[in-house]
Amino acid sequence: MSWKPEVLYAIMFGFFWTLIPLTLGLLYWRALILVENNELDMSNAVMISAFAIFALQSLNVVGMLASRISASLPAADAFFDLFDRIPTIDNGSNKRKELNNFHGETEFNQVKFIYPSRSTVLVLNKLQSSIKSRQRTALVGASGCGKSLIVQLLERFYDILDDIDIRKLNVQWLLSGLSVVSQESILFDLTIAENISYGLENISIDDIILAVTIANIHQFIQ
Repeated sequence: MSWKPEVLYAIMFGFFWTLIPLTLGLLYWRALILVENNELDMSNAVMISAFAIFALQSLNVVGMLASRISASLPAADAFFDLFDRIPTIDNGSNKRKELNNFHGETEFNQVKFIYPSRSTVLVLNKLQSSIKSRQRTALVGASGCGKSLIVQLLERFYDILDDIDIRKLNVQWLLSGLSVVSQESILFDLTIAENISYGLENISIDDIILAVTIANIHQFIQ
């Protein structure tokens, strides 16, 4: 973490808390002079003092917020860099091919995988597996053995699908044929129908009702 935001916060904190007594002292001194010269009555002096205290306290809060905002700027820069990044894979492109006769056969051929953060740990070591179309396959193993990793590879990183290089396929078309049900479901701040159809385009309410009926939750939702 950078020390610069903390130093800025300390300087601004000391400045605003020093400004309050100095300003009030100057205000009281000037008010006493005006009261002695009968140019200001005591009730107005008290009212002005109360207003000044309220204004200075508000200014102090603004200063504290400004320091917090300055501390968050590096994180905001990282987000803007992410938004401005041009991805290697153009998800919105329709130039790549779509398979008309799609089977969904998946094959892992001597697959090796190492996480960048754990370069010394070989998670997948020459994985050899073939999953036929419509075949039900269960991945069983201890935590960290690569079960979730295999699913993540299926979502984009593997190369061959039905003897076709996946990098030549339309990304939106490919992902529209994949569904992932995670162990812990995440619900967005949307309607039930919008959560079910999230990520899908041109889906009707009848399709949603059919999906929840097959999942045996239609009556529960009603």
